[in-house]
Amino acid sequence: MSAPAEKSADSLGSEPLPERKWWQRSLYDALCVLNRQIFRACYPTTVLHAERIPATGGLLLVSNHQSFFDPPLIGSFLRQRRVTFVARVGLFTFRPLGWFIGAMRALPIHGDGNDTGSIRMFVRALQNGEAVLIFPEGSRTFDGNLGEFKRGVLLLVRKANVPVVPIAVAGCFDVWPRQSKGPGRLGTPIGVAYGNPISAEELMRGGPDAALNRIRDEISSLGAELSHAMDARAR
Repeated sequence: MSAPAEKSADSLGSEPLPERKWWQRSLYDALCVLNRQIFRACYPTTVLHAERIPATGGLLLVSNHQSFFDPPLIGSFLRQRRVTFVARVGLFTFRPLGWFIGAMRALPIHGDGNDTGSIRMFVRALQNGEAVLIFPEGSRTFDGNLGEFKRGVLLLVRKANVPVVPIAVAGCFDVWPRQSKGPGRLGTPIGVAYGNPISAEELMRGGPDAALNRIRDEISSLGAELSHAMDARAR
């Protein structure tokens, strides 16, 4: 989707979401191939369970957030489908960047994503069969640890009624921490692990608190499995 810089989440939330044009699909696919090559050349990359992700149907991908590497790492190794990303609305104000991330299917989000325009827009994308990636911590971690989850993710689950896929990334904070202006430390191991889809009905069965705790626990468990695999690869 080519998102003009002046478009707000509220205005987009009230409009139909256009399908990716052929050149946007080609650009996305080409960048994924390039990203995979760069990641593997610069950082030992471990990928676990990518086959768990269904090739079709709306999916809410929910991941911990360690660095700016997270979206391209998660999206590039899902070869069976393209991912719709969430980006803070301020990134769209610089027109060249706004055009590029819009072409890559980034949707603008205000604050922690609880505004009605953002919610409508994300729900529409999910109901259109897209795989939408969000970070329930709301922002990148300051110390590499898993932070508190915002409850906006549960609103999306209830309204869109699509499966939720927990995802864990590891090592990205060591390569590109929040305090750094750019990536560094070539050769640092990184990785991504994809969980099994959880239906909205199953997730919400015990109530919102239990649902949020389960998402967090699933991501934490995937992170531990991923770290173990990365350590074993390094030995």
